[in-house]
Amino acid sequence: IKGIISFKNLISKSNWSLISAIIITSGNLVFNFTNWSYVVFENNQTFNPFTFETKTEAFEINITTNGSTPSSGIFIYNGTDKGSVTITNTAGNDFDIIRTIDIPLTAETKPWFFNFTIGTTEFSSSSQTQIINETTFIKCSIVPAYINITFKNETVAEETVSAQIDSDWNFWLGSGTIVKSLSFTNTSENFEYSFCLTTGNQTLNANVSLTYNNDISEQRDFSDSFILTNATTNQTLFLLPTTDGIFVTFQTITAAEQVISGVTSNVTKAGTLIATGLTDDAGLVQYFLDPDTTYVFTFFKTGFEIVTTTLKPTQSSFTITMGTTPQPAVNDTTKGISYFIRPQANVLSNNTATEFNLTFSST
Repeated sequence: IKGIISFKNLISKSNWSLISAIIITSGNLVFNFTNWSYVVFENNQTFNPFTFETKTEAFEINITTNGSTPSSGIFIYNGTDKGSVTITNTAGNDFDIIRTIDIPLTAETKPWFFNFTIGTTEFSSSSQTQIINETTFIKCSIVPAYINITFKNETVAEETVSAQIDSDWNFWLGSGTIVKSLSFTNTSENFEYSFCLTTGNQTLNANVSLTYNNDISEQRDFSDSFILTNATTNQTLFLLPTTDGIFVTFQTITAAEQVISGVTSNVTKAGTLIATGLTDDAGLVQYFLDPDTTYVFTFFKTGFEIVTTTLKPTQSSFTITMGTTPQPAVNDTTKGISYFIRPQANVLSNNTATEFNLTFSST
């Protein structure tokens, strides 16, 4: 038996036929016709085949239906449901199905596809793969660094000094729903610490909480958030020699003299950040400061008004009173309105006509 199979669109884009012609050895030609229709075509996929951990990426397919509209869909990434999709009618029976996510951790090749519903039937798109590269933020000595941390004395001369640090970093490329972390400690004193993103020229979001000190100075705390690129961010941290300062404690309280814990505070001098801190369960935060220098102190916490005060810390303790944030007035639409119902609550007799009355009055 010899066979020849051909495909032809006989009617429209949604109706297809298969024509098979079979020549039998007797010389007879036999035709067989098979018709079918389609519900959906997948036209193309749009995505980045190479990416990095924590980066925000969009995944998109374009489909053509038989006139039906996809009602819902989900995005499956590495076997995990990553949530509902956005379906947009681009023209006629063409639809875009889109989902944007932050790329999860672990550098490897991961599959993805869409599930979507047309009518009562669920369809799956073709499966694609994406190669994930590692996002690494480390201490480095290469140029350019993403951030370079140096140290100076908080003195008139502002001499460059060395320090040891203990730091905790969170960093990410995307929206921040997935982050990576770095803990870096150096117990010997260095004049500078540089950190780099090994994945190349990407915009990196980072926050850090660190402590630093040296042999002649008291320890200070520093916390901040950064948006970093390969255009190096230079951060100078200030230390105060032990002989030049005193420990100063601040306590945050309400007007009713209740302690407020978890208040973020910072100290600046001439616009330069000197130190940061967070009040403990007793509402206390301590700084090592120069009593002959004027500092600006700021205290803030959600639900309370921001307090800023300028002073020379000539004493060992201060109290900061924080007022609550005023709440917006609520528009009460029933204010000043009263009503009266007749008859008052009572038992009604059967087969008796009763007149009801509801009266409103306002003042």
